Amino acid sequence: ILRRAPAVAVAGLLLALAVAFLPVLSGRPLLAHLPPPGTTPVTIGTLELITAVVFDVGVFLLVVGVLVVLVHQLARPAEEPRR
Repeated sequence: ILRRAPAVAVAGLLLALAVAFLPVLSGRPLLAHLPPPGTTPVTIGTLELITAVVFDVGVFLLVVGVLVVLVHQLARPAEEPRR
């Protein structure tokens, strides 16, 4: 898990940034929701796949990746100074 934690954090950051800034490329405001109101979103079971959910998944991956690395760094014993 520790080996992949930085990659998970970077992937989460890139996913959240992509969801936030891609609407700007099409002339819409920052963090615009897709699908637009009044249209039916794609669903997986009862989960509606809208951009807010994808953004939240990106933030979740970022936080989990950073916390795994942080806890590992804090739990690692300090190195002895060389003599």
